[in-house]
Amino acid sequence: MNEKLLPETLKELWKPVEEGQLTHEQFGQQQQSWLEEHRNIWRGALLLDGFNELRESLLNELGAYIGLQDGAEIERRCRLGSRGVEDEWHQKVTSPSGALVERFYDETEAYLYAPRSCG
Repeated sequence: MNEKLLPETLKELWKPVEEGQLTHEQFGQQQQSWLEEHRNIWRGALLLDGFNELRESLLNELGAYIGLQDGAEIERRCRLGSRGVEDEWHQKVTSPSGALVERFYDETEAYLYAPRSCG
């Protein structure tokens, strides 16, 4: 893999497709290969020592961060995901006050359970 960002590399790879030197299928195969390579790099970077599964590693790390050992409760909160954020928002931000909004983002734990955090 080169030092360029993947979108830049893919953009460069598209030029030969436009010039008829590479088929859409060949582009798609290379794109999938590079995407898988990037997924593996990120998966490896995000895995805690002693874990092989990204989801389990992320749930464990989240539990350690919030001081919660109950894996079932962590998963339940993750399943609530964005809905939990929305519910907490309506409870805590009762007016369009900048201070309330700022305090919400400073204090909320619900945001930790949004889909991007829970694997």
